[in-house]
Amino acid sequence: LFCIPQQRLTVAAVRQLEEANTQLNDRAQETFDTLLVELRELREALNVSAEQMLGELGLELEVHDARQEWKGHDSVANLIDAEVRPPLRECLDQVAAMLHALSNKLTHQEEALHLAVTGVLSFFTNLAKRQELLKKRVEEFEVNYNGEVEDCEKDFEDTCERNENRMKELHGEIDDAAHHETLDELKQQTFDHLDQMAVGYRDHADQLLCIHNRYPGEAQALIRKETRGYCQDLGLALDPAEETVALAAERAAATAILEAEAVAAAEAAHAPAADEDEAARAARLEALAAAVEAAKAKVHQDAESRETEAVEAETAAFEGLEEKSLWCATDGTALGGGTGCKVLEKKTLEELRGTVLQEPKPEADADADAADAADAADVDGEAESHGDEPVFADGTQALDTLSFDHGWFEENLAGLRDAIFQNLQSQKRYLDRVDIPAACEEVRRDLDQRLRRHTNRKGEVQVEWYVPRYGTVSKHKDKFERHLISVAHKCQDQDDVVEKALQEVEEVEEKFKQDLVSLQDRLGEAETLPVLTSFERQASDLLSGFKDFCKSAVKTLLELSSKAPQALQKDNQAFLMMCKKGEEQYSEPEIAYYGGEIQELNQTLDERMQQRAQKAHELEGQIDEKCKAPMQVFSEAYAAAVESLCASKGYGRKYGEPRRKAQERVRTLIARAKTVGANIEILLDYVKSMLALPIEEGGIEVATMPPLPRIISIRQFFARGGESWTFPAECLGMLYVAVCTMAELGTHLGAFKEGYASKYELSAVPGLRILREDACLMPSSDEQQEVHRKAEAAKKALSDNSAEDREEAESTVQLSRSLEASASLREDSLLRVLGPLMKSEKFNNEIQLVIKASHEAYAGQAGGTPDFMQKFLSDMQVSCEHARQEACRSLRDWGDELRESTLLKLGDSLFSELTSRALTELSQTAHDSHQATVQLWIENDKKRAAHEKGLNPRLADANKRAELQ
Repeated sequence: LFCIPQQRLTVAAVRQLEEANTQLNDRAQETFDTLLVELRELREALNVSAEQMLGELGLELEVHDARQEWKGHDSVANLIDAEVRPPLRECLDQVAAMLHALSNKLTHQEEALHLAVTGVLSFFTNLAKRQELLKKRVEEFEVNYNGEVEDCEKDFEDTCERNENRMKELHGEIDDAAHHETLDELKQQTFDHLDQMAVGYRDHADQLLCIHNRYPGEAQALIRKETRGYCQDLGLALDPAEETVALAAERAAATAILEAEAVAAAEAAHAPAADEDEAARAARLEALAAAVEAAKAKVHQDAESRETEAVEAETAAFEGLEEKSLWCATDGTALGGGTGCKVLEKKTLEELRGTVLQEPKPEADADADAADAADAADVDGEAESHGDEPVFADGTQALDTLSFDHGWFEENLAGLRDAIFQNLQSQKRYLDRVDIPAACEEVRRDLDQRLRRHTNRKGEVQVEWYVPRYGTVSKHKDKFERHLISVAHKCQDQDDVVEKALQEVEEVEEKFKQDLVSLQDRLGEAETLPVLTSFERQASDLLSGFKDFCKSAVKTLLELSSKAPQALQKDNQAFLMMCKKGEEQYSEPEIAYYGGEIQELNQTLDERMQQRAQKAHELEGQIDEKCKAPMQVFSEAYAAAVESLCASKGYGRKYGEPRRKAQERVRTLIARAKTVGANIEILLDYVKSMLALPIEEGGIEVATMPPLPRIISIRQFFARGGESWTFPAECLGMLYVAVCTMAELGTHLGAFKEGYASKYELSAVPGLRILREDACLMPSSDEQQEVHRKAEAAKKALSDNSAEDREEAESTVQLSRSLEASASLREDSLLRVLGPLMKSEKFNNEIQLVIKASHEAYAGQAGGTPDFMQKFLSDMQVSCEHARQEACRSLRDWGDELRESTLLKLGDSLFSELTSRALTELSQTAHDSHQATVQLWIENDKKRAAHEKGLNPRLADANKRAELQ
């Protein structure tokens, strides 16, 4: 341990040696226990040998039987007990006492050595801990010093960066200033900030100088504190006079730290809120000040109470140190001065050795010797004590005493003291290597350089920042004022246009009224309704012109209330966009300011828009009212003139109602005939398109049919009657409906000659079984009713499952459905094609009814039917007769076409399609029959082949008849 350099002394190294010593102690204890066992065995062997020797001696004496030599004893045993055994016992007791003394001495020596080694290890463990703590605190001190310097520099750099950023912000704000007043305020704020920056430079220098100036004192305090700890272990002490001052300074520093922590805790407890107002802030600051004062008072109170205890402890610790001398070398040189402390020798090397080795005091040693003597006396009451050390019979030492050499140990302790203080001095020199004056001089030099550079910045702000921006702001304001003046002139021009438009409306209104009065005076000159209508049309034209002019004025006003102000607002927006482009160096605050001004200007324009829009809407709402009064007067005069003219001429709704009714009925009658004629043409065209279809193998499929006419479709009746669709049925059905329609239309028009008219009436046209190919005409009504009755009975029987012949019943029901669908086909189709004409009177009869109704309408008037009405009825009869004859000629043309073309093609198409379909069905039936009997033919062919194979001459025998069959 003494050989380990002080700089490398660690707790781990001491503990490693302690573990090695523990292992050595364990091995020594094992050896010691083995030795004690051997000694006990030796003592027991001596006792056994002594008894054996006495026994052998008794036997030899009995053999010799020299009783005269027995000294008067009766037996050999008594002789041996009286003469031989006592000396032998004395020798054995001496051996036992020596063995006991050896055991005790070894035990005491082991305990003493263990205690001494434990003390040394504890001593060096404390020194190692203090060495590690010294290194740690020196490193921490250096790190803290460098950290404070770096933190101070970093904080200063951050502060400088914030200041420069603030300067940039102020520069940006100056560049963004929109007003001269704002520019002046920002310049003053910049100057104030520059002054604050200069103060900050000085504060930073003062703070850094304070850190550098604290360094020597704090380094000395650290070395003193570590020296104090080492002195406690090395039996030394520091000068009480110096210690009193140093300890007081340490307590004051600790109190300052506690005070700072208390103040920080109070500030944290009274942190500002996010939405704090002025009143709350004032209350918080007041409460914070009270809390800080209370915290400081509590810290000082606790410090005062600890101060008393600390002073008492110092007094007790320094007691007796006044008599101690300085710690000096053999030549009288004072030691420990290299640490900057005056060191006193509290304990000599001998006292320190006793403390480290935990040696007992002399009184304790005497007591231990007395106890050993008493133990020896107990072993052998008659033996004398031979002192503390066990000896042999010849007086030589039976056991060597092991212990530390006091001189060697004290010499190493002295060297250890020197090494520790040299280490402390080296640590102090390491800390003192920092050149504090040079560092302080560098701080002052940097401060001077910064202040010299900083002095010229105000001029830079004035010349390079303020003056150019002042001119730019002036130019921008002038440009904005010119824009405002331009917008004001344009807005005033628009207001003038609005007033002019309203004035023109009033002038046109006056002219409109005058023109209406002039037309009203000319109404009495009209002899016909068209002339009156022309006057009304002129008034309407005047009204339309006036309305159009008013609407044009309204449109103009609306444009002036929307587009024109919006154009000015667009100009405002264009000015704002020009500001935002950056070419004119408009700042954001300027853009915001001018944007606000333009917004107010736009609001003013919006108000003008609303005012103009209100005038436009007022004018728009007054248009009808301006037109109503003049037109109402004119309308009343016009109505009186029309009434007078209609009464004399039969015009108008009231006096011309009979003529209109007659005209409407005639037109309806002619329209019906024309509609039926158009439907006939559609049906005939469809029939011709069907006849033009090519006949394919297997007949014509429904998918290849031309599109159905829009008026009727007979295919649905096939599904209703349960019959299959066929091309002949479709073709005959359409042709049948067309022929019936032609017959009915000819009857209605009176197109047939009187001798043949009855043959062409609709009731005379026979009913055809269109849906079935195996039947031609419809049965009579009685037969149809009988079929329907049987079908109802068959349905009931089928529903009750009581039909004897189910197939016949189903056939009856199907026949009934087919007849019903065929009858519906004729009625529905004719109703769709003829429409109202189907149930109307004949054409000429309808005309006579119209004439009769017209005469009846004038029956109550004087003079009967007026001349204009009689002329109208005469002309109507002529035009109706012409229309009837035209329709009859069309009917004749359709008949000629059917007779000369359509019916000639009908037979070929129908029979060709029927033949092709019949052949296809026959072929399919034959194929189906073949497929049904092909298996039977195969089996018969196999049997025939087998029979032919088995047919041979031997079957000619009559006995083979059965086999032959």
